Parts: sequence; C-alpha cells; structure tokens
Amino acid sequence: MIRTAGLAFAATLVFAVPAHASEWKQLADTKVARLSIDTTSVHMDGPKTRFQYRIDAKTPQKNPATGKTYRSTVIDMTVSCAEKSGAMTQLLAFSEPEGKGALVDRVSLRGAPKTIVAGSSDDMLMKVACTAK
Repeated sequence: MIRTAGLAFAATLVFAVPAHASEWKQLADTKVARLSIDTTSVHMDGPKTRFQYRIDAKTPQKNPATGKTYRSTVIDMTVSCAEKSGAMTQLLAFSEPEGKGALVDRVSLRGAPKTIVAGSSDDMLMKVACTAK
C-alpha cells in the first residue's frame, strides 16, 4: 500500500511540470531574484498569447499563508498584446532554483486581466511574448 501511494505521488510530480523542452531567456537579474521567460512556451491563441515565466529567488522564500519554503516559481500567464493586459493562470513553486527540486505548491489563479504597467516586469515579459514568432 505504501509503495503504491509513493508511486502515485512520484507520478504526480513527474506530470506537474511542462513536457516541452524549455529555453529560458533571462530578462532581469536583481539582488533579490532573476526573471526569465521560456521562449518555447509562447503560443498565440486567437487574440491572446500564452507563455510561462520563472522567478528564481536568491534566497529561500516562505509563503506566509502555508509556511512552505521555495526557491523558484514557474507561472503561466495569458496576455492580450493589443489591449496590453494580462493575467496569471497558474503558479508552481519549487524547492530549488530554475524550477528544479520538489514541487512545493501548485496554485490555480483566476481573475480578470489587469492592465500591464509600462516598464514593469510584466511589460518586459509581454514585449518578448508579443514579438515571438
């Protein structure tokens, strides 16, 4: 019984991350974190563009709501290039930098798209995603 549960948990972790080969392009590097976009994840879906980006924290971070510690997050985002708005749809938190290590948390995010502020990290991400071929 324990072995079966362990295998099921391991299978959950294997399928929790994207199956495509990622190509991460670093967009920013601060004292606190690095911001990167997976250029292979950029896909047009009608007027919307979907992609993944990653934030790698320089030091371990703690989610105050859950108490869980993580070092990187991989976020799914959908933007409207024409309207300059976007919304995060899912967040995966990992124990190690670069989206590696154990999957610490998975959060589905729902909400109305928000206007993307010029010069923000979301603006940097949108510019790359909206000019990808």
